[in-house]
Amino acid sequence: MNDSVITKEQASNFLNLEVSLKSQSIDLYLGDDLNSNEFGGLVSFTYNIGEGALRSGTFRKKVNAIPKDPSIRNGFAKWTHSNGKVVKGLIRRREVEANLNFTKQ
Repeated sequence: MNDSVITKEQASNFLNLEVSLKSQSIDLYLGDDLNSNEFGGLVSFTYNIGEGALRSGTFRKKVNAIPKDPSIRNGFAKWTHSNGKVVKGLIRRREVEANLNFTKQ
């Protein structure tokens, strides 16, 4: 028997908890003037890079200073490596997050 198998309900609960925690990080470390698209893009981004990276990085400072700064897109794009190598899946994910972040409501 594989001890690492979980039910769909457990997986859903874990995901909901993680999204909730990342949402709290966005609320804590980023300005409160984010629209829902910016918030969603940043929650996804933080889910992947982690709260510590968000908290300590220059990306957070830039988003807080000028949330609509087009160069923030480059900040998303810097996070495309795993074990020192560029990962195509992370490139796509960062593009989706950046596009969502800059989509007007």
